[in-house]
Amino acid sequence: MLSGEAEVQRDGEVVDIIGEGDHFGEIALLDNGPRTATVTAKTPLRCLVLSPRQFQDVLHQNAEIAVHMLHDVTRRLRAATTPPKD
Repeated sequence: MLSGEAEVQRDGEVVDIIGEGDHFGEIALLDNGPRTATVTAKTPLRCLVLSPRQFQDVLHQNAEIAVHMLHDVTRRLRAATTPPKD
């Protein structure tokens, strides 16, 4: 996202608010599978949109971006699968 703010929903529940510098949709771009969440604009957004091929090209050409993306996907996976602490 270049600017703006959006909420991320999973099963109708807001699980995150994202903004400038954040990204979404990368899991579906990586595995060509269904979306894992719904992202809804809270304010006007400006986003960079990549095709699956463009996304893969960026990851192949820039290891720093690929590692950053891997860390973010891992963090989101942990958040989605770790039970809340009492």
